[in-house]
Amino acid sequence: MTEQHSGEFRNGSGEGMRKALSYRWVVWGVMVFAFMVVFFHRFAAAVVKDDVTREFSLSATAFGAMASMYFYAYMIMQIPVGFLADSLGARITVSLGMFLAGAGSVIFGFAPSSLWLFIGRFLVGIGVSTVFVSIMKIQSQWYRDREFATISGATTLVGNAGGIFSQGPLALLISVVSWRTGFVAIGLLTVAIAALCFRFIRNRPQDIGLPPVNEREIARANLRPEPFSAVSGLKSVLSVRGILPATFFYLFNQAGFFALISTWGIPWMVNAYGLSVQEASSYSVILIFGIMAGGFITGWISDRLGRRKAPMLVSSLLHMVLW
Repeated sequence: MTEQHSGEFRNGSGEGMRKALSYRWVVWGVMVFAFMVVFFHRFAAAVVKDDVTREFSLSATAFGAMASMYFYAYMIMQIPVGFLADSLGARITVSLGMFLAGAGSVIFGFAPSSLWLFIGRFLVGIGVSTVFVSIMKIQSQWYRDREFATISGATTLVGNAGGIFSQGPLALLISVVSWRTGFVAIGLLTVAIAALCFRFIRNRPQDIGLPPVNEREIARANLRPEPFSAVSGLKSVLSVRGILPATFFYLFNQAGFFALISTWGIPWMVNAYGLSVQEASSYSVILIFGIMAGGFITGWISDRLGRRKAPMLVSSLLHMVLW
């Protein structure tokens, strides 16, 4: 690397840096579009509960087990997806994942028996599990440290818009066409997004001849790449202070909410309050708007304070009080 380029990297100047700062929005835009589909699939099962249980004579327990296949797959794939994003790169990982999610949705739509509902839902969960980890990896390469929490909040804000489309609009769609047609169409759209991911996403600016944006990447620009080791990487991550408490914090803070919004919220409002599916879906949208606004606001506050723990504790306390 020349002295001139090193100065450009440090100062964030130069034509290459301007191109990197511009193209990163293309990368982020495609990634966040994929993230919207994650939330669409996550919340869609609750909207079609009555149709699916009626057609396949599923009990409430069986429907809950089928809907939860998404979360089982999502959970077990997180560490493997981290390995894939670090080794294959986020671009390949998320492209393959979105293709698999699309295939799972098509299988769900064509399911001849309840077994295929489970299989389709599980494949969707495996596929979309690639997106969150990959988008965090991408953001760590294309954005500066002081921008990370804010852009993560924006990711949450835009991504959760997919949850909005899975409520009222999906309920309207299946009232016009069948739930099967709706899920096949969603699957084909997801496959198309997989193609967009492969075409436009790049793991880091250097992959297209642009200078690194993130400060740590700039500092490592003159160093030789380290060989990837899954075992040593996992040991290194788990040894970081606060990782395990933060993991359990997220589990207990989010579990009840996702059970409500993704599976049981709409059926509960329909049965307890006599609402139509469309009306119940509109109430669920209010919860999603809360996630969208809260994620962006807390991310912005966290970057301004330069602290992560305080916003987490305050927002979780508010969450508990509201429950």
